[in-house]
Amino acid sequence: MEGHMALLFGPLESCPRCGQPNSFGRCWITGEELLFKCKKCGHDESNKLPPIEKKILYIDQFALSKMVKNKDEQFWGELYDRLTRLTASDIITCPFSSIHVEESKFDNRLRVALRAMYRHIAGDDQFRRPEDIEKRQLARSLRAYMGCTESQPGEVAIDDGFERSPHRWSDVFNVYVDFPYSEELISALKQAKESLHSSMQSLCDHWRANPVTFDEQVEAEAAAFRSALTLYREQTGGNPDRYSWMTSALVLDVVDWLARTVEVIDPAEKAPVDILEGFADSSHFRETPCIFLKCRIWAKIAELVLSPKGSRKPRPGDTYDARVLSSYAPYCDAMFLDGGFREIAIDSRIAAQKRLGTKMFSEQARDDFLTYLDDLERQVPWAHWQSLAFIRGIETRTNVIPT
Repeated sequence: MEGHMALLFGPLESCPRCGQPNSFGRCWITGEELLFKCKKCGHDESNKLPPIEKKILYIDQFALSKMVKNKDEQFWGELYDRLTRLTASDIITCPFSSIHVEESKFDNRLRVALRAMYRHIAGDDQFRRPEDIEKRQLARSLRAYMGCTESQPGEVAIDDGFERSPHRWSDVFNVYVDFPYSEELISALKQAKESLHSSMQSLCDHWRANPVTFDEQVEAEAAAFRSALTLYREQTGGNPDRYSWMTSALVLDVVDWLARTVEVIDPAEKAPVDILEGFADSSHFRETPCIFLKCRIWAKIAELVLSPKGSRKPRPGDTYDARVLSSYAPYCDAMFLDGGFREIAIDSRIAAQKRLGTKMFSEQARDDFLTYLDDLERQVPWAHWQSLAFIRGIETRTNVIPT
């Protein structure tokens, strides 16, 4: 059959097989290879691409909203320009999350624009859901606790945070399939968020009536896992085969995941929940990044609520912001957060930057963030620009790709 459907980009060359002029060009970037194809005979070839390591940034929902609504304001316009330029140059990636997806649906006037915004700066890079990250991190720590791996519970593995590593060359094209919004589902999400806010208000009232220290609240947060173990045992008798997914809760899903992980590690183990109870008291559990951060984030919030300088009021986005910080900080080089949560993140007892190497920025440190982005661009080695030029077709295929 004459002719092959191929969407090519960059300069076209003569096909090395059929000789057809202006028919052989760049077709696809797989992340590690650049594929070429002839639109006449279908002949294809590939070039191996050099490894790449991008800086991973988390851009909070409030910043996405301001870049959409306030793009004409100097800072937000400059931030948008820098983020899009650096992502297009494969210097950074700003993966989107399930939290971005959910929160972007709440404003029916901006839904489409917000979705376009987070996709534009993320490409097809996406974080795993917070509950999936927690499962994977805890399973990794559990394996260390049971002595079947040499990895340490505080270690961060990129595949725990992403289904596909963001450290790859981005494709030129991204195709999305969107379905109509379900107003009924969005209404349920809004009600769930309002319920979380109401629960947060009740929790603050409890803290005021029963003051605790930072360390006491850390212990209380860690003990929540043991409470989940107790509930799981009551529902299943300690047998994962009796766990009902139809009536599950996220915290019990995590327990079930870990109970089944025990069975995979040791098929002869008849009491997986007993193993998990020992794990819950171990340093392996407490040093797991999501647990370490989550316990201290909520302990810090409790401390701020009880502050004699003025009680912190609960905010509708607190639960979302706490999930963002505890789930995604280990995988990020930098985060641009709500100002209040940046202050939580840099508290010396949490020390996200010192512990994880994650730089924390907010609107109150906006100029520092722009400087950080400018420095990233200035520090890019020349070999990166050469590779990018070759991939995009600015240089011919006969140029040598740096390795």
